Amino acid sequence: MFTTKVHDKNMPLIAMYFLDDTYFKTTEKEYHLTRPYVMHILVDNIDELYRKYSDSKFALITSGIESILEKWLDGHNVVFKKTANGRFLVIGEKRSLDELCNEKFEVLNDIRAYKYENTEINATLSIGVGMGENVLDCENQAKRSLELALGRGGDQCAVFMDDNYTFFGGMANLLNDNSKVSPRQTSANILNEIKKHNKVLIMGHRFSDNDSVGAAVGMEYFCRQNGVNAKVVVDEKQSLAKPLIKYLTKNGYDKFIDHDDGKRFCDSKTLVIVVDTHVVSLLESEPVYNDGGSKIIIDHHRRTADYIDDAEIFYHLPLSSSTCEMVSELLEYSTTKIDLPQEIATALLSGIVLDTKDYVLKTSRRTFEAAAYLRQNGANTVEVKKLFAVNQEQINGENEIIKSAVNYRDCMISIADKDVENLRVVTAKAADDMLNISGVKASFVISKIKDDLVNISARSLGEENVQLITEKLGGGGHSTMAACQLKDVSFELALEKLKSAIDEYYEER
Repeated sequence: MFTTKVHDKNMPLIAMYFLDDTYFKTTEKEYHLTRPYVMHILVDNIDELYRKYSDSKFALITSGIESILEKWLDGHNVVFKKTANGRFLVIGEKRSLDELCNEKFEVLNDIRAYKYENTEINATLSIGVGMGENVLDCENQAKRSLELALGRGGDQCAVFMDDNYTFFGGMANLLNDNSKVSPRQTSANILNEIKKHNKVLIMGHRFSDNDSVGAAVGMEYFCRQNGVNAKVVVDEKQSLAKPLIKYLTKNGYDKFIDHDDGKRFCDSKTLVIVVDTHVVSLLESEPVYNDGGSKIIIDHHRRTADYIDDAEIFYHLPLSSSTCEMVSELLEYSTTKIDLPQEIATALLSGIVLDTKDYVLKTSRRTFEAAAYLRQNGANTVEVKKLFAVNQEQINGENEIIKSAVNYRDCMISIADKDVENLRVVTAKAADDMLNISGVKASFVISKIKDDLVNISARSLGEENVQLITEKLGGGGHSTMAACQLKDVSFELALEKLKSAIDEYYEER
């Protein structure tokens, strides 16, 4: 519709013109609905199934999985092709992708429940979907989405559409791979990259913990033993690993530097090794990182959409208990023999103990093998216990947090609104201890870490995926341990947002 003025001697008039643009609107809508997408599907544990079953049974099992996929896609007007054992390619139009998204990719649940001769197979899928300007762009985005789904632990779908990622699934508790090929090869690759540089700078995430500091110290010693000068950047004032830093310093460790010294040490020829995170905005010092040259990432957190994608080596094991476990393996399987000093071994062991909650969560055979390696190198378990000691004020603060908690849909939620020494440590311990309450599936503690920043610590024993809940609030982490920060919100609003995220999580299951 458009208007124009019509001049009249007696009164002003306006003429209105109506045009039927239904055809153009329908054509535009049809254009968007027919835009292509590419989907890559991977059976996560296809290699394990191949090793576990005979050739004939393996063929029948994979045929059953393929039948489930065919039935799922039937009627969606797509091209579905098997490209290799456990790998499939799907090409379709956006209209069918919208339908699959509305169904929340229910095939993830169907494959997880699949049985062969009444025996659970424990198969899971990783799915990557990409849309773009053309088919080639769709293919590249689909590959990136599949990498992202795998990096988040598998058993999920990552959809890239309208310049945003949407995730579905991620409910399975996957087991760690016991193969040592990856750490052996990666250790050799990292060593080759280190030897190309004269200087190495190592850093973890802001508010560093024992896993971050322990892994950084382990990698510094790896560099030192191979004749390369390395330093560890850490902000001791904000670190949650102050006892570990003091323990190492007391035992003669002198490789820690602050942010200012890090900037002076680092230049465009310096190799930067990042441990226990893969997101630039979470780094100990983003300016120092940007001043460096080549990058190596070593992390166990589930991958986020904004991960560092220009690293020379991206060593990522989301099923590993901790970054300290990963670094311990790199040291153990190094091509050069490395004998760890007692304090380095103790630091690495403290990181494993922290992230597994005393070997309760996310442990595998590899976790205990790494711990055994560290113990053989003199790791002091008594010192590790002392590193996590708290004073009476902190214990009282923790008890107050637990006492004020309320149950919401089998999740304990508490607000820590009092000043307590080492508040972040206290809230994390309180969240852990609330899981000891019978019937509790997850726990959340809301606290202020700055005047304008509210933090939510989330924990579970694996039955519920707290990573998916905190992601709805802009955070992330692991299925059993996650967190998020909310800016410029009150405790009351943060609580409302958390409850809404929990509701949404349960509705999507």
